[in-house]
Amino acid sequence: MWLDHLENVAGYHLWTDDRKAMEVRTLLDNVAATWYIQQPDATKANWQLLKAALIQSFAHQNIMQTALQQLTSLKQQPSEPVAQFAVKLNQLLLRADPAMSEEMKLFFLWPRLRHDISRRVRDQGPVSFHAAIQIAQRIEVATCFDSNTIFTTTMPTPPPRPPPDSTPVPMDIDVQNALATRRALPERDANGRPKCFYCNNYGHIKKYCRKFKATQQHQHQNAQVCTTSVANIQLTDAASLAELPGNL
Repeated sequence: MWLDHLENVAGYHLWTDDRKAMEVRTLLDNVAATWYIQQPDATKANWQLLKAALIQSFAHQNIMQTALQQLTSLKQQPSEPVAQFAVKLNQLLLRADPAMSEEMKLFFLWPRLRHDISRRVRDQGPVSFHAAIQIAQRIEVATCFDSNTIFTTTMPTPPPRPPPDSTPVPMDIDVQNALATRRALPERDANGRPKCFYCNNYGHIKKYCRKFKATQQHQHQNAQVCTTSVANIQLTDAASLAELPGNL
């Protein structure tokens, strides 16, 4: 408020009441300056009388102007209840003009009420601000009920899901073969080299293992030696039998 600012400045400079009454005339302009000239000399010389006269003449106008400015920007928000909006609007209307007629209140109400509600309220022709708010509240409740009904109708409760089947699904034969082939693959070390299951060394498989080949070759040679020895024994035994007499 302007007078509060003046009191702060006066307190900073340590002005007396007489100094305040003398300085205030230089700070008024336009309508306030004209008003000051019209005041009696006794009021001009006494700061307390002059301050009271200023408050009585201009404080109410400041409240009205502020309320009118707030009215121009007031709108009911999409999710704001009608009752909450009506309280704010009524307070501003009382500040703007305590003796405002019902017709003027409705004039301020229509463009500030939510559009879908305002049109339906005006169609019913209310004659007072209070009656219009009551109609708006009933429309709001009906609108919410319709929205919930539509939502319930269009969104039915889904049926419960059946319990999962515990019967094991038979595995495809190709999958079984693939798993068997995967298990038959050789192990590998960190460098990716295969492991030989014969000598347990890495870098080759059993098919190309030198120890395995040497063992096979050694077994083959032993088999040949055994076969030769048996043949020789059979030949020797046959020769010996030939030398024996015919009848024993």
